Amino acid sequence: MDAIFSRQFESREAAKAACSAVAKQEGFALAIRNKKPPGSDNPTYLLLRCSKGGAYRDQRNETVHESKRRNNTHSLKSECPFQINIKLKHEGPWAVAPSRSSGPHNHPFTPAATHSKYLAELIAAHRDQIIHFYNCGLRPFLIASHLRGLSQDDPDLAGISSQHIRNALALYRAEELAGRTPIEFLYGQLKDSSLGFFFRDTRDQEGRLTGLFIAPRSGIELWRRFWSILLLDCTYKTNRFKMPLLNVCGSTSERKTFSVASIFLSGEAEPQYRWALQCLLELAAEEGIPMPRVIVTDRELALMNALISFPELRLVIHLLCRWHVNKNVLAQSKKHFPKATRDERNRVIRAPEFTAFLKEWHALINAPDEASYDQQLQAFMVHGHPQAAVDYAVKTWLEPWKEKIVLYCVDRYCHLGHTTTSIIEGMHSTMKRFLWTSTGDLTSVFRRFQNFWKHQSDEILNTQQKAIHKMSTSTLKPVFVKIRPNLSNHALKMIGGEFRAVAREVAINDQTKPPAGRCDLLHHCGFKSSLGLPCRHDIFNRLKSGAGTAIPFEMTDIPVEADHGLLARSPEHLHPTVTSTRTKSTRKRKAGGKAAAAVNTTVSAADVTRRALEYLQANGDSYEPGTEMPRVYQRRCTPNSDEELAGPAAETQGTIHCYQATQVATQWTTQRIPLPSIHQGEDTDDEDDPLADFDKMDEQVGEEECVRQEMYEDGLL
Repeated sequence: MDAIFSRQFESREAAKAACSAVAKQEGFALAIRNKKPPGSDNPTYLLLRCSKGGAYRDQRNETVHESKRRNNTHSLKSECPFQINIKLKHEGPWAVAPSRSSGPHNHPFTPAATHSKYLAELIAAHRDQIIHFYNCGLRPFLIASHLRGLSQDDPDLAGISSQHIRNALALYRAEELAGRTPIEFLYGQLKDSSLGFFFRDTRDQEGRLTGLFIAPRSGIELWRRFWSILLLDCTYKTNRFKMPLLNVCGSTSERKTFSVASIFLSGEAEPQYRWALQCLLELAAEEGIPMPRVIVTDRELALMNALISFPELRLVIHLLCRWHVNKNVLAQSKKHFPKATRDERNRVIRAPEFTAFLKEWHALINAPDEASYDQQLQAFMVHGHPQAAVDYAVKTWLEPWKEKIVLYCVDRYCHLGHTTTSIIEGMHSTMKRFLWTSTGDLTSVFRRFQNFWKHQSDEILNTQQKAIHKMSTSTLKPVFVKIRPNLSNHALKMIGGEFRAVAREVAINDQTKPPAGRCDLLHHCGFKSSLGLPCRHDIFNRLKSGAGTAIPFEMTDIPVEADHGLLARSPEHLHPTVTSTRTKSTRKRKAGGKAAAAVNTTVSAADVTRRALEYLQANGDSYEPGTEMPRVYQRRCTPNSDEELAGPAAETQGTIHCYQATQVATQWTTQRIPLPSIHQGEDTDDEDDPLADFDKMDEQVGEEECVRQEMYEDGLL
């Protein structure tokens, strides 16, 4: 500081800045202790002291019990005697001089980032950058890590921590609220017409929020283009109020998932689901969006009761998630068979009797036609399996829900390959990566969802643009010339698989045999009816008819769900159902010829659900939720453990009734275990191995078990 004592300054601010610069360079900070005249905005004298000057003052409340006091506190005060003064001389310039009572520093010097004064200046200089990263969804520790990475240009940035970022964001959020409560800010955002949200809410008699329906504009526009399929499922641990979050999602032509609406509910009973569906119908009516063809859910009885209560949804097909069905059968039937063992490589080996049971169950629910189903069912019931396991599978799933899970029934409808809720489970996982925490209020959750919705719409737009700009090389064949510009790559890939099944040396004569596969007597193909795409027999017949190198498929042959979805379509082109009276050839898929019978769409689809609920009411509900398997670290790992590792979770139960019935079933809520092999926007269908789905349930836990066993043997557990 000696060099600055001999200088003169034109203004008080210049003198203060020079003193602060020297103090920062030496490793301490200065603070104003006194000024003259006191309280003046234009003082002629300033007394500056070291920021560590003064003594610590205990401000704790002595009336508070010691156990409730904050004991882990710190103070920067060390009674440092260093002081300097800045005063205006009579000649005009400002001068800096040591105070008469000044003394040397009694503490070590530290970097500038440890002093709150310099740190506040540093944060203020990068405030806009911090807020930008925050609004983009970066968590505080990532923002701090990014800023520390810029320390080569500004060494002071190396001292920024996550707590500093959190403090800056807390100040930003307080400024954003502008004196409003968080819920007032949330409603201000929802009511802002420039943001385009559709929302509804419901409250109890005391005015407390019990339901909040939010649909982003991006999801509404995507639903307008891809309206045919909806998937509904609840997720948990998203907010501090423990309100279940019901997500409604759809799927694009490229098999990308998008969120139509996120609905916070006070519970999972039928009234809450009915209110959520009513809001969804209001949204569809306001935006002019047709009713979906198919809705896929888990075995949620309260939700199914709510679905059949709306006349607008009477023709909408409801399917159950086939993967959750398999998971429940696996969980509840394994106790009736010998326990699994392990081989020399510590892999889980099921009992042969259980393997045979699962194979026959797989063949049963994947029956290609009714005759095959009856044959497989008869064999399933008489092959000597434990009667309790057979009764559970048949009476719990097949008798009430056959039309919703057995393949020959499911493939009657144009479900576009969505027979499980795996895509919405994947969306839940992606959504929670944006949430940061499970204890936020609705306002903070809403802000994170805004980032998620934007990310989702941007990803879908980029995928669609890429699909237009680049074409898969497998579709560069003359057969696709007329349909390639309009169809998505996923649809072309599916048609390409059928095209490869047709012999390349197809001769155009009457003796040419069709590709392998068979159809039912009505010549309806499960591939064609479920996906709405031409099968291998269509391709064969058109090649055989002498159509030339370019097969003249027209867009009238392809449903609107398979196109890129980028062109606006008038409501008259958006038919809620697609029927065809033409007799077409069919094919046999790899898993056994999934043919489908004709569907009479004039019959209310709700009748199927209603009959199943009436069956449960008359015969009782034998459903048992799958018990969640304990986490690996919660149990002792032994090399010879013969415990069956597959322990699927359960679906939530609701109220069993048909309109006025009030028979109550037990409500179960357990955490679901996602499959690591199921990716967002993609269904798994391994047709080569009938036990692939069951094996994948074991695979994840088996790998974790091996890792934990090694740690246990090394003494780490």
